[in-house]
Amino acid sequence: VRGDGREAGRLMLDNAREHRCEDPEAFCEGMRGLVDEAIGSKLRLESISAGDVLRKAFTLACTHRVKIESNFASICIAIMVLEGVGRRLDPTLDILSAAIPVLATRTLRYKAGLA
Repeated sequence: VRGDGREAGRLMLDNAREHRCEDPEAFCEGMRGLVDEAIGSKLRLESISAGDVLRKAFTLACTHRVKIESNFASICIAIMVLEGVGRRLDPTLDILSAAIPVLATRTLRYKAGLA
């Protein structure tokens, strides 16, 4: 939500039940690069594929031997399927823009201890 790929990488490492990441800094830097590529290229959200971004994140996690939390992986796979089906039905589907208000609300509730 905040566009902080480095923090996303750190959270993935912190929440992994186990990981054999030999270079956590490189993993976090890779996540930063991935997020920056997705949102920093002045592309509109509707032109970014959530599935592609998540696929690259999974690849990065595999490369760095970071075990992704199963709940997170299930949500990511569901998002990829939803986006794929949605884009078949409506090629202009913008799942990221639709998700931002929900994610922002959940983040605020979590920080307030209401989640």
